[in-house]
Amino acid sequence: MSLGVALDIPYYTGASTNTDTRWDVSIGGHGYVIDTQLLDQFGRQTVSMIRQQSDTSNKPGEASLNPEGLWRRSVESWHHGAGQTWYDKPDSDPFRFRSSKGVDPWTRYGLSLLPDTSLLQAAAGTNQQLAVGGGRLYASDGTTVRVTGVGNTTFATATGTPGAAVTGLASDGTTVYAGFGASGVYTATGTAMSSVYTGTAGIVRYVLGRLIVASGKAIYNVTAAGAITGGTVLLDHPNTGWTWTDAGEGLGWIYLSGYAGDKSLIYKTQIKDDGTGLAVATVAAPLPDGELAQSVTGYLGFLVIGTDKGIRFAVPQGDGNLSIGSLIPTGLPVLCAEGQDRFVWYGLSNYDTTSTGLGRLDLQNFTDNQTPAYASDLMATAQGAVTSVVTYLTDRVFAVSGSGVWMETASKVPTGTFTTGRVTYGIPDSKTLVDIDVRHDPLPAAAEIVISLTLDAGTPFVVGRSDLDGSSVSTPGAFSVNQARGAYLEITATLNGDLTLRRVTLQSDPSAQRTTIYQVPLLLFDRVQLPGGVEADVDVQAEFTYLTGLMNTRQVVTYQEADDAYRVVLDDYTWKPDKRGPDFWDGTFVARLKGV
Repeated sequence: MSLGVALDIPYYTGASTNTDTRWDVSIGGHGYVIDTQLLDQFGRQTVSMIRQQSDTSNKPGEASLNPEGLWRRSVESWHHGAGQTWYDKPDSDPFRFRSSKGVDPWTRYGLSLLPDTSLLQAAAGTNQQLAVGGGRLYASDGTTVRVTGVGNTTFATATGTPGAAVTGLASDGTTVYAGFGASGVYTATGTAMSSVYTGTAGIVRYVLGRLIVASGKAIYNVTAAGAITGGTVLLDHPNTGWTWTDAGEGLGWIYLSGYAGDKSLIYKTQIKDDGTGLAVATVAAPLPDGELAQSVTGYLGFLVIGTDKGIRFAVPQGDGNLSIGSLIPTGLPVLCAEGQDRFVWYGLSNYDTTSTGLGRLDLQNFTDNQTPAYASDLMATAQGAVTSVVTYLTDRVFAVSGSGVWMETASKVPTGTFTTGRVTYGIPDSKTLVDIDVRHDPLPAAAEIVISLTLDAGTPFVVGRSDLDGSSVSTPGAFSVNQARGAYLEITATLNGDLTLRRVTLQSDPSAQRTTIYQVPLLLFDRVQLPGGVEADVDVQAEFTYLTGLMNTRQVVTYQEADDAYRVVLDDYTWKPDKRGPDFWDGTFVARLKGV
């Protein structure tokens, strides 16, 4: 392109911006004059952020109420448990949340507080085990075994023990078996214990009517009084570094766990066809390298495997081999589990810096293939590994290393919390949160629900409290959050008092950046007059080729009006030829530019 005057009127071809403001506009550094005869086609408009919506689901949803209103996200049931970081991604579960403490999510459409716990018996030992037999609770502590009376929680010290550290504790429902290392196995049906099997006892378990005792790298089914090694050897492991950790039951199978180094295996055995004893143990399943089995617990024909990394749910196949589900991480080893009703409680050691206790699996709801819903459960205000858990007098009882025996109480914990997981409304752009509405059962005196908000993994801050006695909705209305903004939002609800939360609703404006369309009629004549009155030559064909090339390549360029500049792509155009020029048609190029 050439200019018809030898004046200081620079024309920047290919530059991102045009510093010569004597042109009306520039696109990618090319200056142009606006066709004033088509000013009705010169302007800009924004494009709605939200497509015209319709609810095509088979049930009306939140979008059905008012597609043009605030965007809503309601959380009203939590029965699929914890462990979900993102609340509303395409593959998210609307009934899961991120984390909780002290709350019971297992009743649909209601969240309430869990039972509290109390220290039943202080104990300093690190080898604590629990067993229930004959209506009594047995608890080991170092070299001591303590026993309650029938149907009560008052402990007495068992007599007749050898003074050696307890290595295992098990029950057949009536008789309790205690391993004492090199002193062998003792039994009791009350407070008096007596020796029944000699030799060295490691783990002691009673599974499917069989007493299982580990002795070094060998494991036995002990059937008659005398030496442990006089029983049926299930497997004398060829690896001299092998450690047996537990035994549990499946449908007609007994499973044995252990490890050596970073390799861990689950073995299986069953009653021989002739009924004379148990078969030699064979491998039912390996664990991933570096993950070591610490406990195995059978319940309702399934197997729960506690490892040094978390807990897994396993399903026995017809041949006894195990199909093992995904890992539910716990941070510290899972050393025990106990099944009752549709739930399995498991050791959740040092859940945070103030509490240790139990987690709970729900075998009625699964979040993934062979992965039950789970959440934290009963907690003790203590620190230490949870080494054993049983059900006694219909309540959960668990042992904490270095602390003692803790038992579920009839009272609720004073406070509990849950965190929703991050809410994105399905878009990555920032959202403006307008308010949070809370619904609950009528509040008893002194009860309250405190709602906190976290924006983009920042620091949580309190946005409101629902604390009016007898009210069932946040008062005086939805909590205003002063139009806090963030790409994702996360709610934490704190329940103080014996109450039931029913629903939390977030209302937001998506606040995504709007797209702007610029429509610009560019005068492409071989000679044009600039706004200052100076005339300039234009290579019309070259400019036409340049502009259509921008559209075809979708190149991002700078569109400039005076001192304002915008990043755009040339999305479409209309060519309005006016007259035949020397080499090409003169006319108006109406450019449709889309902001990016």
